[in-house]
Amino acid sequence: MTLEAMLAAHSDLALEGLASKGLLRRARRDHEAGRASVLERTGGEARVQADGQTVEIDGRGPAAARCDCPATGICRHILLAVLALRDGPSPPPDTPEASPAPAPPNAAADVAALPEDALAAFAGADLSAALRIAAEGASIEDDGAGCHVAFPEPKGRVTFIAGQGLAGAAYKGPKTRRRLYVTAAALCLRMAAGVALSDDRRRNAEPETPLDTAFCHAVADTVTRAVPAVLTGAADIAQDLLFDVAISARAAAAPRLAAHLRGLAHAADLAAKRDVAFDPIAFLTAAGNAYALVTALAQTPGDPALTGTLARAYAPDAPMSLWLLAAVPWQTASGARGLTVYGYAPETGTWHATTEARAAGIDPAFDAAREYGRGVWAAGTAQALMGRRLRLPAPRIAPDRQIARTLPEPAVPLDDPLDTAVLEAAGFDDWGAWRAYVRAEARQGLRRRATPVPAMLLPRRITDLTFDDLAQHDRLTVIDRSGAPLALILPPGKNDLAARVHAVAGSIRAIVVEARAPGRGTAVHAVSLIRAQPDGALRVVNLTLDPIKPPRGGQAALAHLRALIPTRSAPVTRRDDPLLRLTTRAMEAMHDLVTVPGRPPDRALIRTMADVGLASLSEALDRAYADPTPATILAVAYLASEVRAALSAADTEAVTEI
Repeated sequence: MTLEAMLAAHSDLALEGLASKGLLRRARRDHEAGRASVLERTGGEARVQADGQTVEIDGRGPAAARCDCPATGICRHILLAVLALRDGPSPPPDTPEASPAPAPPNAAADVAALPEDALAAFAGADLSAALRIAAEGASIEDDGAGCHVAFPEPKGRVTFIAGQGLAGAAYKGPKTRRRLYVTAAALCLRMAAGVALSDDRRRNAEPETPLDTAFCHAVADTVTRAVPAVLTGAADIAQDLLFDVAISARAAAAPRLAAHLRGLAHAADLAAKRDVAFDPIAFLTAAGNAYALVTALAQTPGDPALTGTLARAYAPDAPMSLWLLAAVPWQTASGARGLTVYGYAPETGTWHATTEARAAGIDPAFDAAREYGRGVWAAGTAQALMGRRLRLPAPRIAPDRQIARTLPEPAVPLDDPLDTAVLEAAGFDDWGAWRAYVRAEARQGLRRRATPVPAMLLPRRITDLTFDDLAQHDRLTVIDRSGAPLALILPPGKNDLAARVHAVAGSIRAIVVEARAPGRGTAVHAVSLIRAQPDGALRVVNLTLDPIKPPRGGQAALAHLRALIPTRSAPVTRRDDPLLRLTTRAMEAMHDLVTVPGRPPDRALIRTMADVGLASLSEALDRAYADPTPATILAVAYLASEVRAALSAADTEAVTEI
């Protein structure tokens, strides 16, 4: 590669991947201050005086450049030399490279055009594990000459540079995993470009490896070794152990277990970096859940409720009708995003959903708001069908009541008007009955539901609008028929969405909510409003997708009165539950038992738990003190997390958790 072509290929994004954003920023400031001058420049190489140091660079790029400063690797002076050559004056006319050079190749296009055999040869034995990492998705940032591919758990980043191929990609992470992550990043870019790995190659790389008891015992052993390592300062070793088992072929047969292990590996990475985001109690809780899951899998390795699934299995079902009553866009921490549409089936009294989604890094142009304006089951756009009843002649439904996005026959919109009879059949006006429904739908223990539980609430009154300073979200309090309050979380929105919702409270006849489980309890999020219009018709308003039109006439006068009443002055109060406090003390005691061996038993805590009815947790705590092994400690962690979930589910006060 000529010097000029190399410089054109090294954009700021590429240089940042080779070094760091901070180092590039310093080099940029030095360049703007005129601290670099080109001493010599030919068609193949150059010599630059960079802030007092001499840098020699040629078409091989910054990685092969030489600087006479004592720093190793790509230093600030090398970056400064590249900026001076790339962004400085053009070479003189008598220089051979002054002739027009062809446009530099595109890094992402280079990877997409790479022959599959070349990719497989580079990956070697890492191809199978790379496929599993790529399947989780990644975020992609592309400026043409350079292309970043970043993985969320555990964190890793690969930068492809135009013309440099796979071998010349920059990788930030453990050197032993460079080939694995570069291959995974290349697979992500190829998937985003629509270049899939051939079926034969995929089958050869991913032979079916069933889960077995021996593997489950090995994973349990890995988790028990990782816990003391992470909590006592050897987190980097634990991260390697957890990551290796998470991407193994057998772990791929249990996606739910693999997700647990990746989460633990990510937490270990935070601990190794002394990141303030690392929470040792949360890590101990997650490890307890992973240990409980793999112990159960050792007994029933083929149970789909425990293994989880990579893709839903849809089966033909009987014709049905569906009221479309809510739509919500979402995005996960890893970058996956989508749009879920909820519908209520009056014949069975059940809620169903259909989802259009993209994995992280796939189809960057996908936008949930635009998807809302596109067709659903060939019956019309989701936006136009809100509040309509559809007839599905040939639905295909998964066990979790998800309906396939594509059906063999189109849905047929019906003319039935949405009225109070439909709301009364679908909704709850008693929060106690609604909580019982959520508990039944969400389930408990290792079979707890992973997706939100949709439902409709029929509030008799809507009262306070408050702002939770700790959680940084608005809460709307709704009152049921017996006068019991419930606080709903409102989505963040522009133009003071919360105030607009409160202003139209008098017209709200129902609210569709999602019960989501963030960890401590079940958070209740408002998704859509069903409002009465001036002509008496009912209209669905999705909070994150539809505008909330201001009230008119008498409703406007009522809204004006509401506006005169302070609604955000009262802080959100959180109940200090003594039983929850006991579970926290149990977790802290187990953390101390790992980090400070030989601590005397907390007999008072054990007795108190037995006295208040937490017998299982009391006995587990007693066993952990008598035999403080990682297995007994993780048993306490799991039981404590289950007790917390049960206590949150039984809460009947006006708090977000149910």
